[in-house]
Amino acid sequence: MRLARSGSAVFLSKTLVAILTFGTFTYLTRTVDADILGLYFIYEASVAIISVPADFGIRRSIQKRLSETNSSQDLFSAGLLIQVCTIVTIALIILMFRSRVNNYFGVKVYLVLICGVGFKQISVFFQSVLKGESKVAYAEWLRPVQR
Repeated sequence: MRLARSGSAVFLSKTLVAILTFGTFTYLTRTVDADILGLYFIYEASVAIISVPADFGIRRSIQKRLSETNSSQDLFSAGLLIQVCTIVTIALIILMFRSRVNNYFGVKVYLVLICGVGFKQISVFFQSVLKGESKVAYAEWLRPVQR
C-alpha cells in the first residue's frame, strides 16, 4: 500500500508540474512582452546555475544518512545549519557582485535572485529530508511548489 501511494504521488506531482509548466509558458508567451519573457528565462537559468554550488551535495548526504539512522533530529539540525550557511554565502557573493548581476539582467534583480535561490535550496532540502525519512509521498508534493 505504501509503495502504491508513493508511486501515485510521484506520478501525480510530475503530471501536475508538467501541466502547470505548459500552461504557464503558454500564457506567458501569449500575454507578456518578449523582453520580459527573456528576463524570466534568464532568471530561471541563473537560479538553476547558482543552485549547483549552493548544494555541495548536502541534500543527498542528508537523505542517505536519514534513511540509515534513527537520530534524525541531530542530522536535520546539522544539515539545515550547513544549508543556511551556504545560502548566506551565496547571498553575500551575489550582494558583492550586485552591480554586475543588475547589468547582466538590465534591471535591479539581485534581491529577487537571492530570494529565489534561497527558497529553492530550502524547499529542495526539506524534500530530501522527507525522502530520507521514507515519506516520499509528502516529499513529491513539494515539487509543484518549487516551480
